[in-house]
Amino acid sequence: MNIKKILTQLLIILSSCVLGMATHFLFMKNILTGPFSYLFKNPDIVLWLALGVEIVIFYIIISSLLGTRIPRPIYLLSVAIYSGFLGMLLFNRSGIYDNRIDLKIDNIVPHSPYEVFTFIINIFMFVPIGYFFRRKSFVFFVIAAILIALGIESIQLVFKIGVFDINDMILNLSGMLLGYIVGRRRK
Repeated sequence: MNIKKILTQLLIILSSCVLGMATHFLFMKNILTGPFSYLFKNPDIVLWLALGVEIVIFYIIISSLLGTRIPRPIYLLSVAIYSGFLGMLLFNRSGIYDNRIDLKIDNIVPHSPYEVFTFIINIFMFVPIGYFFRRKSFVFFVIAAILIALGIESIQLVFKIGVFDINDMILNLSGMLLGYIVGRRRK
């Protein structure tokens, strides 16, 4: 690896950290510690993982804009951080839910700040999953995406850490589809 590539990677990493930390402390920290803090058993862990995800997202965006390839160790670290954050977001909740199944498609359009937050999270947190399937056929992707969304909602129902909600599944599938489309266009 020559000096120019090393300096470019260092610049991308530094820029990603600065932008990720700025976004985190100006925006995400207030959301996760404010009105939504009651949702999580360990909000501090969620905050640190959120910071990691924000840095990773900026790293990927800046790398894409500059047309540089993401080194494999950084890619694997990104997958680990994303997986940890997604796991904490989905399964590290307080047990305040009953065994409820909501099959009414009625709550997709958000009306309150909480609904806007969950709408955004339910779509954008699943974009990377669709992106990971970019090299697979569309049929394989659809089957895998449905199984993933169904599995997440089922786990939330069984362990009483969420509600089996068809609206969440539709938004999760939309996010995965968006990631798949972006990945296929980039391929």
